[in-house]
Amino acid sequence: MSFPASSLTTLQRAVIRGDDKAVATLLAQDPSLIETCSALIQFLSEGSPVHSGAENDNRRHRILRLAAREGHGGLVAQILTKWPALIDRKPSVLDDAVIYNKIEIISQLLALDPTLQDRHPSWRWAALHGFDDALNLMLSHNPSSIDGGGSTALTLAAREGRESTVTLLLAKRPELIDIPNRNGQTALHLAASIGKLNMVRQLLDHKPELIGMVDDNKVTALHFAALGGWTEVIDYLLDRKIELSDMVNTNGQNALHLAANFGQAEAFLKLLARNPRSIDVVTSANRNTLNLAATGGEPQVLEAVLSLRPGFACGVDIGDDTALHRLCLSGLSDARGRLEPYLERLWQLNPSALLAMNKKFETPLICSTSYSKPDWGTEFFIRKLSWDAMIQEHEELKRRNQSYTSSLELKLQALRTFAEEQCNSALSTLLIPEVIDIVEEYFFFLVEPRFIVFHTGKKRLRGESPLCGVGENEEK
Repeated sequence: MSFPASSLTTLQRAVIRGDDKAVATLLAQDPSLIETCSALIQFLSEGSPVHSGAENDNRRHRILRLAAREGHGGLVAQILTKWPALIDRKPSVLDDAVIYNKIEIISQLLALDPTLQDRHPSWRWAALHGFDDALNLMLSHNPSSIDGGGSTALTLAAREGRESTVTLLLAKRPELIDIPNRNGQTALHLAASIGKLNMVRQLLDHKPELIGMVDDNKVTALHFAALGGWTEVIDYLLDRKIELSDMVNTNGQNALHLAANFGQAEAFLKLLARNPRSIDVVTSANRNTLNLAATGGEPQVLEAVLSLRPGFACGVDIGDDTALHRLCLSGLSDARGRLEPYLERLWQLNPSALLAMNKKFETPLICSTSYSKPDWGTEFFIRKLSWDAMIQEHEELKRRNQSYTSSLELKLQALRTFAEEQCNSALSTLLIPEVIDIVEEYFFFLVEPRFIVFHTGKKRLRGESPLCGVGENEEK
């Protein structure tokens, strides 16, 4: 069959432009164009006189890859017969055939060059996507164990949860189970991290010794299961080896710590029930479980720790953060206000934490203002902190030559907003004159107009909008 003149002209134009989509559309409309391709091969051989040799080679390579993706073996064979060097050009035509799961093209390419996948480890795509037929075909050609990223076919399949592919690899290449990825993680680590219980069971049945293996950061499969909150995997791993709950990573964290730190309530409660003493372990950064629970910001975890170990509220970590500091840092993600009641709980257990500064010279109030929504916890701090204490706090920051202006702006804006909302309350009538007196006495600088602009002078305050009756250029 010969090319119709009109179709050939259109196809030639598309090839000249390098328009892969147009070429694909034409070939999809009339597949015979690509199978009876002598005219196209002749055109590709002649090239375009207005383009360089490299540009013409690029066109040939694009057509070869397109033919592999579409499964047109005839065109693949003719192009590689005329230009055999294209088989090694990157991106690899073998990659395209595997990614689009074209078994016949894969077989054709490996028949042309049996060592092709040793130079182009395209089998990794089959493992990632779970293309078992393609992978089985490539396994018969003895693929290399590790690709350029330091992962085996088994770790790639486990990472993506490809259970049938893992079964195939354990049968065909059982030695891969001993090879971790570049982070030292085995297939068991990766299966546990995504909660694949059947895969975890299969891997441990194949090699029970995997259960105690750790990665480069001394992380176990149980750590990964706790991090993801996979309670069934946690139960299964602990049934096989309860000692896993005592193992810590390079940061001194056990599985319970990770569950607390990442707000995995069910996993935390499960781990706590299986090993109650794990709650007393302190990390390398001197953080206790309450400190981590406050960081995770999960009310169920906080409630559990506070009920068992209320004294943890007095602990400080290596950065001098208390649990109250860490809770204030979690305010940004507290969209429903579930954590604000725990401010009161932690304060009752450790009142001195309210004014305690960490090594960044931040108090809980500054943490809540700088790292959370501006209005988060405002009511609590207004009720608990005296104005003198708040001024003392900022004077200390000023004395230490720290950048305190931004925190002050945000704090005063939050206080102002709260006062506006409570304009008719006794609280706001007490707040406003005190705010003015304090600012005049201690702070003689301009704050950005979008917040509040203070000027020296007798009880004069200017702002964007009236503050409970005190407006721009109005005197109290």
